[in-house]
Amino acid sequence: NDPLCGVADAHCRPEMKNYYSRAAHTLLDLSLKRGKFAYIFDYFSALCDVLSLKADIGNEIRRAYAAKDNTFLKNAAEKTLPEIKEKIAVFYEKYKKARLAENKSFGFEITQIRLGGLMFRLENCARVIKEYLAGEREEIDSLKSARLPFYASGGAGEDVFAEKYSEIATASIL
Repeated sequence: NDPLCGVADAHCRPEMKNYYSRAAHTLLDLSLKRGKFAYIFDYFSALCDVLSLKADIGNEIRRAYAAKDNTFLKNAAEKTLPEIKEKIAVFYEKYKKARLAENKSFGFEITQIRLGGLMFRLENCARVIKEYLAGEREEIDSLKSARLPFYASGGAGEDVFAEKYSEIATASIL
C-alpha cells in the first residue's frame, strides 16, 4: 500500500500497527528457538516489523496533511519513511535466505522488483512531502482524495485479499 496514494488505506485500522508489532516480537521469539525452520519465523518477524510502521502510515500522513501538522509530516519524511525502507532491506535479506533455502533462484527477481519499487516509492513519497513543506509544491494531490474501499461493495475496515500484484500496487491501470 502506497503511503501517498493509499489504495487500501480505507481498510487499515490504527490498531493494526500494534498487532504487527506484537506479531513481530512473537515470531522473533519463535525464531530464536533455533529449530529447523527458525529462518521462516525470522523473515515473518521482519515482515511484521515493516508492517508495524507501514500499516497505517498512509492514513497518518493524510490526517497530518489535512490538519496541516507539518511537524508530523517532517518526521514522516525524514524519519519514518526512511526507517520503513531500512526495515524492508532487513526483511529482504531474511526472506532471500529463506527463499533460496527452499527454491531455485528463478522467479526471485519478481520479489526484487516489487521490493525495489516499494523502496524507491518510499524515497519519492518522502521527497514529495519535503517539497511540500519547503513550499516547492502547493499541495499533494493524492492526499486530498478520499480513501475508498478496495471493494466496490463497500467493506471499509475489512481485510483485503488480492490475487494479483497489479490489483494492489496502484489504482491506475497498469
